[in-house]
Amino acid sequence: MEMAIMKTDISTGEEFRRVRNRLLRIYSIRECTIDLEDVDKVVRVVGDEIKTKTVVNKIKSYGYLCEELPD
Repeated sequence: MEMAIMKTDISTGEEFRRVRNRLLRIYSIRECTIDLEDVDKVVRVVGDEIKTKTVVNKIKSYGYLCEELPD
C-alpha cells in the first residue's frame, strides 16, 4: 500500500468530490481525503501502486495547483 500526500488549492468539498470521483475511475484508490481546514488543503491518497507524480499531474490537469509534500 502506498500513500501520496499533496498540497493543493482545492477549496471546497464539492471541488474535492469532483476530483476524487475522477481519480477513483482511474486508480485503485482505497482512501482519498482532504483537509480543507489546513492552509495547504492537503490531499491524501492511499492505494495499491499509487504514483505520486502521476496523481499530481492528473490533479493539475483538472485545473488545480498541486505539489507533492514530503511524507
